[in-house]
Amino acid sequence: MHGETQPAALHTLADLHGGDHACFLFRTPAEHRAVLTAYMSQGLRQGEKVVTIVDETPPDVIVDYLRDAAGVDAAACLASGQLTILTCAETYLAGGTFSPQAMLARLSDETRRALAQGYPVLRITGEMTWLLHSSTAAQQLVEHEADLNQLVPTSACIALCQYDLGRFSPATLLDVLHTHPPGRARRAGLRQLLLHSARRTAAGQPGHGHAACTLG
Repeated sequence: MHGETQPAALHTLADLHGGDHACFLFRTPAEHRAVLTAYMSQGLRQGEKVVTIVDETPPDVIVDYLRDAAGVDAAACLASGQLTILTCAETYLAGGTFSPQAMLARLSDETRRALAQGYPVLRITGEMTWLLHSSTAAQQLVEHEADLNQLVPTSACIALCQYDLGRFSPATLLDVLHTHPPGRARRAGLRQLLLHSARRTAAGQPGHGHAACTLG
């Protein structure tokens, strides 16, 4: 949005560094591909450990993204262990249910393992659409994001949570914005739009259209 003052702390993906916890709210597959590819390829080129957690995006599509859009040999990165692609069933929903405490412990372990292997930082990102299939997990979202705010700033970890604007309710997206540190997502008036939409939804009225909130 022209004329809007962007947060000084974060303007582009290149500004992300160890200790940052950011959210990426996207509207289209093209937006998702562009930011996800840039985020991962930046970490791989900088010699970081990169972990991507997928839900609706197949692992082979991630490999294609990196090869076709960024010129990164993702197959070689997978073989060397620098790149790891996991599913939500292996991470968020390991054991069949979502446990914020267990996920936080796993993230801590992954960060320590990356440092022990000689990587300067762990760069992790996850698709959050798995929340849509579990009402219990959705209720634990705020706890999970708040836990990340306690862990990530004091660790050698960069975390980027991916939210599809077309799939989540305005109320949920407001929670997402509230639980990510200020300046870690471009708002572009999104908070005001979502707040108004959430109130209209609660009153049984149609919500407004979607807005894009991106990093890049």
